[in-house]
Amino acid sequence: MSKPRVMMISARADHGGGPRHVYQLIKNLHEEFEIYTACPYEEPYWNLFEKILGESRMEIIPHRRFRFNKLSDLVKYVKSKNIHLIHSHGKGAGLYGRLLARRSAVKSIHTFHGVHLDNYNSWQKWLYLKLERWLCTQSDACIAVSNSESEKILRLNLVSQKKLFTVLNGVFVAPKKHTFSLHKRVVCILRDDPAKNPELVLRIAKLLPDYEFRLIGIEPSEKWNLKLKGLKNIRIMGLLPSNKIVDQLNWASICLSSSLWEGLPLTLLEAISQQIAIVATDVTGNRDLVVKDGWMFESNNAKAGAQAIMDCLSNSQIYESKVQSAYNKLVHHYDEKLMCKSTAEIYYKLLK
Repeated sequence: MSKPRVMMISARADHGGGPRHVYQLIKNLHEEFEIYTACPYEEPYWNLFEKILGESRMEIIPHRRFRFNKLSDLVKYVKSKNIHLIHSHGKGAGLYGRLLARRSAVKSIHTFHGVHLDNYNSWQKWLYLKLERWLCTQSDACIAVSNSESEKILRLNLVSQKKLFTVLNGVFVAPKKHTFSLHKRVVCILRDDPAKNPELVLRIAKLLPDYEFRLIGIEPSEKWNLKLKGLKNIRIMGLLPSNKIVDQLNWASICLSSSLWEGLPLTLLEAISQQIAIVATDVTGNRDLVVKDGWMFESNNAKAGAQAIMDCLSNSQIYESKVQSAYNKLVHHYDEKLMCKSTAEIYYKLLK
């Protein structure tokens, strides 16, 4: 019996949570489903996808750009490969995925990976909501990656409750630690993007000169050299492979999130897996992971962020209690295997 054929679509294949999520699904489900992928030709995820799937199951689309001629190419590809289900990830891919499913007469599933409206003016917000609501009528199912994202989607009336599933993001669960060392070491995993708000990290670091900060995901450049002028306690680590990121997490005692919004951040899940404390902005996505098992502070408030970091290391018993509680919840709710199993169940439900 032939395996169900699924096409994953992502408008990014560079470093980031969305492409990483797609990679997790491909890695865990490629033996159960015949998976095809459309994404930009860029490092590192194009090569990681291709290594599992092979070149013949890969199609190139532009990075975060919609092209009607590319949509037409994908329609031909989907029909030629007799694909049964299209799974789009994120805003850009969602436009391709839902239109492609409509034109190819196949099932469609869409994962939001964060619903971001704060950087839109009133006209852009109205247009996005209008478009997304219509696209969701073309979806057979939609996935929210956190409970707070699900609540936001329903509050905005993007999709009916009947069509919306919540599948919590997940990561590989590292072995449990039994000893903890508290050091004034902070790691931040982010990209140079307004949504990730790296400027806030600089402002916090200025207030905590006796703490060491390491930024992962930002490449050294003249621009960043200027930004760091006079700051002796921040080191830019650049883009790192997964094993090196784990090394940095084990070096640190705190993982700091400065984001203005999130879906459910894989970077924080990775930090929880490695059993270090989370200090994060009080925003959607972060809130799901940190509200009881970490330290939260008002978004874009550097003084509050610095205070949260100091509070985090002020009591070793509270530190250990929160870190262990977060880890135990990760084991039961945020395991990569659970996420992939739940996603597969939705595929089968749509393909009945």
